[in-house]
Amino acid sequence: MDPAKKAELHQGMQEGIARGHGGFDIALTPMLCGLLGFWIDSQFGWVPVLTVAFTVLGFIGVVVKTYYVYQYRMNLELERRAAKASL
Repeated sequence: MDPAKKAELHQGMQEGIARGHGGFDIALTPMLCGLLGFWIDSQFGWVPVLTVAFTVLGFIGVVVKTYYVYQYRMNLELERRAAKASL
């Protein structure tokens, strides 16, 4: 394998490991929002309206955040490749 490609592959794997916290975001954010909604529901004696609403909003927030982070990283990669090609 070409040393430059090997270095690029290694760098990509290291970045993937460093960003491995994405699963925690997807799992914990809706759960914490749901717990907050459950606590508020229990304080007011409501049916679990806010529990469901906050969980859904937490999930939507994670999806939107993931989309924008993906778009940002893809743009950075495109710029990096364009700069590398212009050399």
